[in-house]
Amino acid sequence: MENLMGLLRIHVHRGVNLAIRDVVSSDPYVVIRMGHQKLKTRVIKKNINPEWNDDLTLSIADPTLPVKLAVYDKDTLRNVETGEVELQLEWIDVPGSRGL
Repeated sequence: MENLMGLLRIHVHRGVNLAIRDVVSSDPYVVIRMGHQKLKTRVIKKNINPEWNDDLTLSIADPTLPVKLAVYDKDTLRNVETGEVELQLEWIDVPGSRGL
């Protein structure tokens, strides 16, 4: 990949009191997108308080692209989005970094 500025490691720790999307629970997982990159955590079955503790790494070529995180419920017919957040890298202050 040309113009690689660096790597961004995202630690997906846990979800708390996620929405119930099945009859009594949910099968949540997280999708992280930045530009054309798409990363996913594993699915935690039947749990509205999942603990993933997953580390996912994005390659940063354009720091102006937002990082989008979405939580989904895995279903047989279709996956249902239960929540999302969008972050700009310029909002993050990393001690010791040279900035963007």
